Amino acid sequence: MDAVTTPVRGEQPAVEELILGPRPNRPVPRWLLMVASIMAVLLICGFAVWRFWPQPGPPLSLAQLQDAYAGMVRGDGVNDASVLTRRGSNQDAVTVSPTDCTALVETIMINRLPAAALDGVGTYWLEGTWSIALFTLRFDDSSAAQAELTRAATALDTCAGERVSLAANPTSGGENGSATLWQAVVGHTSEQTTSTGLSYTLAMPDGLMIGQLMTYRNTVSWQFRYAAGVTTYASDPADRLIQSLQNQLDAVAATASR
Repeated sequence: MDAVTTPVRGEQPAVEELILGPRPNRPVPRWLLMVASIMAVLLICGFAVWRFWPQPGPPLSLAQLQDAYAGMVRGDGVNDASVLTRRGSNQDAVTVSPTDCTALVETIMINRLPAAALDGVGTYWLEGTWSIALFTLRFDDSSAAQAELTRAATALDTCAGERVSLAANPTSGGENGSATLWQAVVGHTSEQTTSTGLSYTLAMPDGLMIGQLMTYRNTVSWQFRYAAGVTTYASDPADRLIQSLQNQLDAVAATASR
């Protein structure tokens, strides 16, 4: 038998509500809106930094370095520019001690290209009592060039105040290689090491050598100045020469980008 439900007298029947359409959404928490706003701002700022942050230009070629150094050759014939390759580099003739100081002397005192260098261009001349060597080496990219500058900066921090020596390696004929060929004490200059350059001194028994490095795109440039019987130096001539080289590199790069 089916049961029949009879409403109680005086009781109003329940009202049924029929809701059409999607279920109303709950209010979004305020903290979630704040997080979303912060993330949006960070994304916009990140894109702006990436878009407008200076990017390194394309790598310089050996031909471009030669063009730049054509502007560094004096018209009176005092100097000329030469291509530097690993074939003409002195790889194993001497040993540097301490070895941590190698990056400060290998290019000038050993005539050896750093391991990551490809090739380069250089020149040499005399100016009064100073002999000047200026050369620029190419690397695969700007990161590799920056790594070479960091290598030299680390060597300078480690070796400042230390005595560096070069000793000839034994030859295949069995000649003694223990004789010391050269000694110098490494020192800081008044100029500060930066992200694009550094400078230092090499005090020798008979004179003073100043080394200066500069990065430019995929290249590192070295300037060395040496004078006998000198213990002090003025930085202005070296700074002007490095600036002149940078101007030449800028001009070559600008020509290539047209």
